Amino acid sequence: MTQSASSSFVFAGPGVPVALQNHLLDTSSITVNYTVAGSPVTVSITVEGIILADGGSVALLDTYTGTTSVSGRSISLGSVSYDWFRITASWTGGSNVAISGSMQSSGSGPTFSAAQNLVSVHSQ
Repeated sequence: MTQSASSSFVFAGPGVPVALQNHLLDTSSITVNYTVAGSPVTVSITVEGIILADGGSVALLDTYTGTTSVSGRSISLGSVSYDWFRITASWTGGSNVAISGSMQSSGSGPTFSAAQNLVSVHSQ
């Protein structure tokens, strides 16, 4: 049976990451959407997967480079089960720049609510 989970986020500033817990035991893919406001000159957004059991190993999953909003950016995870997803946006120029987004995950596993240490995800 396929399960899904969804999360929304807003970046506090350039280079400040957002960490989203993976709420599915077996996530096969994630889809991200980004909303860009304020006409920045450059934007770069990275998505990383973090596996806590491997000592907090981090894998770069996707990089978006563009200055406009984008919907439905699909990222296949294969058979790797990530505990957290860290999304970081960096931008230059523009005025009153604001970047927000959402992430949807899907997979065959059930949802869970295990507590994880969010501080360690931000500081990797």
